[in-house]
Amino acid sequence: MNTNGWGIAIFQEMLRQRQEKAKELRSQLQELEQEIESIQHTQRLYMKEHAISELPETPLFDHKLSLTKRRGRALIEWAERNNGILVVREAKQSLVAAGLIKPGKGVGWIAYGTIANMDCWERIKPGVYKLIHGMKNNPPHGRVPNAVN
Repeated sequence: MNTNGWGIAIFQEMLRQRQEKAKELRSQLQELEQEIESIQHTQRLYMKEHAISELPETPLFDHKLSLTKRRGRALIEWAERNNGILVVREAKQSLVAAGLIKPGKGVGWIAYGTIANMDCWERIKPGVYKLIHGMKNNPPHGRVPNAVN
């Protein structure tokens, strides 16, 4: 009785399955690379259309700062990189992408609440704010009380 035929058949089947899986993964990788290129292209167009020179680099895991402070710092950085102008709709998307706000219905409330608790913003029009002064003068932990002389 020759059992070698069964052994070889098992290996051939395993090899065929793995080759099929590799082909499927290569196809998925190619699709993913095309999606990445499309997103990058769309992002470049969006940044060009909205005169955004570069995206803010938000520290996601700066454990010395509370989440509120990190959000404030991210908003200030966003404005500094965009000529001192903060468009809340765009900033909300960045805060979600940076992991500083969870996506959902409350994103707007959180973003506007963060802005309202900082004295470094001047409202230009609904949803658009101008940075009055940077974080060095007013850290994003809330309102700085006026000194009484």
